[in-house]
Amino acid sequence: MAIYEYIVAFTAILLGLATAKILHALPYVFSKNQRDWTHSFLFVNVMVNQPLTWWATWAYAKVETWTFFTFMLVILMFAFKYLLADQIASTNPEKSSHGRNIISK
Repeated sequence: MAIYEYIVAFTAILLGLATAKILHALPYVFSKNQRDWTHSFLFVNVMVNQPLTWWATWAYAKVETWTFFTFMLVILMFAFKYLLADQIASTNPEKSSHGRNIISK
């Protein structure tokens, strides 16, 4: 098994977890009661950017020599994608106010 196949397996797990988080919050982000265009735009941006990043890393299959630095760059890029999805789609999206009413009156 080549090192690229290990990287693909690891990044697939990270991207799968990020996609599951995004899909879980999807109905709550676009609900009629609570709609914030900034959060919705960021949400769609993250949702579209994940498969595009996966597609862009397909070219790494042709890399002959992998160093620890290049390995960590690829892994950290997908770890960042997961952390971004975690920030955009909260743990309890049904209770999210999408940034409204932050300052109590």
